[in-house]
Amino acid sequence: MGGFFAVPSFSKSYNVAQQQNGQTIVTNDPQHVRKERETYKVYCNASSDVESSTWVAIKNRRKKSKPGTNRIKTTRYNVITFLPKNLFEQFHRVANVYFAILIGLNWIPIINAISKMVAFIPLTVILTITAVKDLVEDLKRWRSDSYINKQIAEVYDKASKSFIECKWEDLNVGHVVRVRTDQVVPADILLLASSSCESTCYLDTAAIDGETNLKQKSIPSCFLNYTKSEEASFELQCDPPNDDIYHFCGRIILSSGSHVYPCDNNNILLRGCVLRITEYVDGLIVYAGNETKVIKSSRHTISKHALIERYINRDVFFSSIILTALCLICAGLAINWDLSYGSQWMFVPFLEYNPFDGVAVMVPIALYVSLDVVRVLQMYTIGRDKHLKYEHPISCRTFTINEDLGQIGYIFSDKTGTLTQNKLVFKAMSIGGLQYSVRSELPTENSTIVQHFLTVLAICNTSFMVHDHQELMHRIDYQPKYEGDNADDLVLCQTASDFGVRMISRSAQNILVRHINSTNTEKEDVEYEILCLLPFDSTRKRMSIIVRRNDQIFLFIKGAETSIWPHLSSLNDVHMKATIEQNSLSFAEQGYRSL
Repeated sequence: MGGFFAVPSFSKSYNVAQQQNGQTIVTNDPQHVRKERETYKVYCNASSDVESSTWVAIKNRRKKSKPGTNRIKTTRYNVITFLPKNLFEQFHRVANVYFAILIGLNWIPIINAISKMVAFIPLTVILTITAVKDLVEDLKRWRSDSYINKQIAEVYDKASKSFIECKWEDLNVGHVVRVRTDQVVPADILLLASSSCESTCYLDTAAIDGETNLKQKSIPSCFLNYTKSEEASFELQCDPPNDDIYHFCGRIILSSGSHVYPCDNNNILLRGCVLRITEYVDGLIVYAGNETKVIKSSRHTISKHALIERYINRDVFFSSIILTALCLICAGLAINWDLSYGSQWMFVPFLEYNPFDGVAVMVPIALYVSLDVVRVLQMYTIGRDKHLKYEHPISCRTFTINEDLGQIGYIFSDKTGTLTQNKLVFKAMSIGGLQYSVRSELPTENSTIVQHFLTVLAICNTSFMVHDHQELMHRIDYQPKYEGDNADDLVLCQTASDFGVRMISRSAQNILVRHINSTNTEKEDVEYEILCLLPFDSTRKRMSIIVRRNDQIFLFIKGAETSIWPHLSSLNDVHMKATIEQNSLSFAEQGYRSL
């Protein structure tokens, strides 16, 4: 089907998959993690003597997570490591160490206070309860992993020259898989083919980055003329497996070796994405299983401890110091007593009984048991709280840090979309020094500057359209649905459409814009040929598109005010520029997001 290995050659330190003795391994050894450029290679149909490795994988049912396989594992323990690893984690509690020391001291005959077996009971009980709790949580992770690994995918089989069904865990790097609409992408794949006539597909990435807008991916240019791209023979050289979900850099070398084609993040579908609108896509698995970007970017499952436990550990630590000091003081006094009275202490008048008769020892270890019981009740209450529900009920996966929820004092948001849910609403625009909020305020006569302004809103973006009823495109009231990964672009596209300049269709080469008059009775379709598109980036802080209409070439730009003002021509009307600057300042003072 396809093989892969990594060889030295990217200036980033990654955990690299390497081949030794015919087996692929992943190493974290610093001497193998090279500082110099590293290249990860994936071969598609590179060898013709492979007899249906898919069927072999299905037959053998690999049970172990090996590098290159698509099987994932997020559990913390296994049958062998559960007991030692769990005990090691539990003894991070200072109280457990403290009571373990007391048990050890109780085995010294001269200072033992209670039965040796009785001393084991409290600590054994608390360790057992906590271990059972950790085991239940890890079993939930194991069931989740098992459910994911046993999902069904379609993979291309060279023997039968067709797509067959197999489990996710049987997929391998180098396999070609088919993903159908509303299905989850099983691994990080390079897009090879799409049912879309535009050679694109649309993805829902909410499970990865939280963005609800659909993302558009395209096929690398070298596969556009293939009728059966799953049978193409080529070599992919790219970054080694890493956790950067926003960047991908690689090149495709066809079997002929005569041409090299670039590929980037726009050609990669990440594991966990959901295919939308497009009927199906085919892709080559580049990263699989625990080497996928999503799995690598997620934090390894760790033992979590609540803030209150840190306070308890601190208190137990200081209590131990105080107790040790008291023991040392009492031991010194006992030595002095023994030197003063020797064996005559029973004849001291104020001692009416033997002090060692009826000794009672209190072990305050029940505090941790009480905490765990309270946390279980809290988890049950949280799961049934109707006010903690948004689209679906809340799920409490671990109850070790419940009380931390009540100690949150500040929330820091990384971006405004987290709070606004990316639901932007158009408020106003300033054209030629005049403000407009609704279409009825536009001048009745055909204004060139207004049309150019609305055209910028309509086409200077990376949005795409979803046509629910494409057969109605000829109608004047036809309104496509705009999708994209930028909320600003979406609201500006829709604003231009509401004001009579409507983007109807878009491809990699052309954009069709419909101009509708103010009375919605006449329309004019204008086609723009895309000559160059410069997407928005943090350096330029603006986006540009160069288009041709008939024999005229236009450069349309939009961006932050600070990146536009310095590039304005000195021939512009000074009064109009000052008015627009004042309008921009007014928008900012009202809390509006402006471009």
